[in-house]
This record gives sequence, C-alpha cells and structure tokens, in this order.
Amino acid sequence: MLQPREKATPSAAKAVLVVEDDTYIGAFLVEAVREETSHQAMLAVTGAQALDLLHYLRPSLIVCDYCLPDMDGFTLHDLLRAREEFINIPIILMSAMPQVMTRTIQHEKLLRLKKPFDLDTFLCLINNILE
Repeated sequence: MLQPREKATPSAAKAVLVVEDDTYIGAFLVEAVREETSHQAMLAVTGAQALDLLHYLRPSLIVCDYCLPDMDGFTLHDLLRAREEFINIPIILMSAMPQVMTRTIQHEKLLRLKKPFDLDTFLCLINNILE
C-alpha cells in the first residue's frame, strides 16, 4: 500500500513520472528509463491518474503527452504549477502537433519534445535534467 510522500533526500533515487495514454508507448518509455538510466520510472495513463499518484509520489521529472483522454498536457501543467510543491519540477511535454510546439508558456521548467523523437535524444534529455 502506498504511503503519503515524504520529502526527498539528496541520496534518494530520482523518479520520472511518464503520463502517456498509449500504454505501449508509455511502457516502452518507462522501461527505457529504467534500463538505460540510473533513474526509476512509473506510468500514468490519464491526467487524473497522474494527479492521484502525486499524492504519494514526488517525481524529479514529469514526461507528459499532450493528448490525454481526460485533459491536455497544458491543463495538467497548469494544475501542477498551481500547487506550490510542484512549481519547480521540470515537465517535458511530448507532441507531434506543431501548435503545441509553438504555444507560448512562460515557465522555464517546461520543455517540449517533438514526436517522433529518437530514444537516445529522449534519454539524454532526461539525464541532462536530472543530473
């Protein structure tokens, strides 16, 4: 059973929350993070599930698809940024939609990754953010 999240310590393993409704892609990204980096990863398939998980988990990075079944990635971003404890967590927003890549958001901790992307590029981006 999950316990309410505790404050992260410097020695704690860093965690990546992947929010992706395509379970094949989501599972692939989670497995790649687990196998190819020193970080842990978990999957949420909706924005609501991600918000529920955040009651118990404190990821160091959130990777989010723009098109989710219950909300878009910008809505999830805005909900997270409205909560003090998530203001400084970096978010990578993934999308193949050009308008998502060009929409202006004034937050330095929001990065965008255009789909399709190379797996090595994805993993390097994660490592650069978390190390």
